[in-house]
Amino acid sequence: MKKILIIITAFLLAFTQVNANNDALIFSAMQQEVSRSMEGLQLPNMPAPFFINYIIVEGETIDINATLGTIITSNHRPKVRSSNVHVLTESPELTHDARFTNQGVNVAVALENDVNQIRRNLWLATNNKYKRSLAALSTKRNILRRMNLPEAERELKDFSLPTGVQKRIETRNFTPFQQEVLNEQMRVLSAIFREFPRIHSSQVLLQARQNVFYIVNSQGTEVRQPLSNVVIRLRAEIRADDGTNYVDHRLIVAENINTLPSQAELERIVRTFAGNLQDLANAPLVAEFYSGPVLFEGDAAADIFLDNLITPAGVLFSRRPIVAGNVAFTPNRPLGRKVVDTRLTVVNHTNKTSHRGISLVGAYAVDAEGVVPAARQVLVERGLLRQILNTSVPNQQAASSHGNFRLGPNAAQITTQIMPSVLEVQSSQALSPARLRQQLIRTARNEGLDYAYIVRQLSGTPRIYRVDVRTGQETLMRSPDIERITTRRLMRFDAVSNQEFVGNKMFGARAADGSRGPAFPVSIICPGGILLNDVEVRRSTANMGTLPPVTNPTER
Repeated sequence: MKKILIIITAFLLAFTQVNANNDALIFSAMQQEVSRSMEGLQLPNMPAPFFINYIIVEGETIDINATLGTIITSNHRPKVRSSNVHVLTESPELTHDARFTNQGVNVAVALENDVNQIRRNLWLATNNKYKRSLAALSTKRNILRRMNLPEAERELKDFSLPTGVQKRIETRNFTPFQQEVLNEQMRVLSAIFREFPRIHSSQVLLQARQNVFYIVNSQGTEVRQPLSNVVIRLRAEIRADDGTNYVDHRLIVAENINTLPSQAELERIVRTFAGNLQDLANAPLVAEFYSGPVLFEGDAAADIFLDNLITPAGVLFSRRPIVAGNVAFTPNRPLGRKVVDTRLTVVNHTNKTSHRGISLVGAYAVDAEGVVPAARQVLVERGLLRQILNTSVPNQQAASSHGNFRLGPNAAQITTQIMPSVLEVQSSQALSPARLRQQLIRTARNEGLDYAYIVRQLSGTPRIYRVDVRTGQETLMRSPDIERITTRRLMRFDAVSNQEFVGNKMFGARAADGSRGPAFPVSIICPGGILLNDVEVRRSTANMGTLPPVTNPTER
């Protein structure tokens, strides 16, 4: 036993030493190139850079795709390394960033621990980014000459220099991915779909990432930050007897392999997912137009809060782009104005890793610009906007960064976006789930309706249940077209549940055109139900089709 302890201790010491050597090499390359570029990067008669930010990420990735007990693909990359280079020219008062996205450029970086090669990669990217920034700055100047900006926008700086920070976080809970073990786990999970022969297509996909991010910038920032993420995606298709095809999916999101649900729990989740989809194919169709009270529960309630809070109309930073043409733009409400019902308070927790025994994802110590966020950020207090999620680009609601420029989970390509970590929606005057259901039925009955609706899933294939106002009996319905719930709806709702919903999601903020940005791990703690009045539901025709001429070969 003593010999085993000696061997383990020696291994850990060697592992720590390798990491220390690796860290020193990467930091040395980044620091030398930041210093060299700040001192000498300037074309004749052109402005020099005033801010340079380097990010290098080194990580391990594995991607597995399994179907019906068979591994389709299994790709394990023990070492992935990439970088992001951001160069700002002229001055904090005026930069080249015309869209105010504050994005750097992704570039390849050497996998080998060769300090000169890493420096060369950073040098090439910095040189190219600087020249492109000069061209963009010239274009922006010309646009500004033709624009008549409001005085409040003219007085805003383009960038707020972050305070330099030095923070080196040790790696914990990282263990090398065991490809064969994970392959077998995905085989077992995917084979469960064999028990449901009506499901004609199914997949279980695993994506796991273990990354260490290094950030060095011209303000003196030196950051080492480990971040990990695991996603299991269930996807399945089924065809109803009338030919309508339904595609559903579910994500299981965890911080790392060790915080995933147990194998038994994962198998239960897959069986429930498949069984629910098979039940949906046998359900009656939504037959008539409905306008009345709808209760959104669980995952559906969480999606409503995320979709309507993480927007420029909610708590997300937004500044009008300086670009030609018509660009969709939703300005932030001024601080102190109402954004949601006055019964709601919204808090962002940046270092919260669990809640009532449930593991949460998305915690971080330093953002992509080297800004340390407050552990607890009160965004909305009793319905009134108090603070926004933002970057170092000032706007009328914030002159400097609150540290919300998140680093994405993909080591192969660095993504950055304004995003919460753990969003907690607190409510006063909430009702128990039983009373909330009673209020749903009472409201429907008072409006002369024979039934009301409960929605428990909005993503993938919606799950909507018709509730008989006389008996309270629920009936699963299929092919609903549910009115999209907008921010305006959260300004004044009927009631919310006092029972919490806690969930982990991969979330991408919705742009003005309706498209989604890259997905980031986000946790949400919110009321487990929200009751809204005058919600429209009608039959959807989106998935109508015809029966295949040849039946599914696995169907009995």
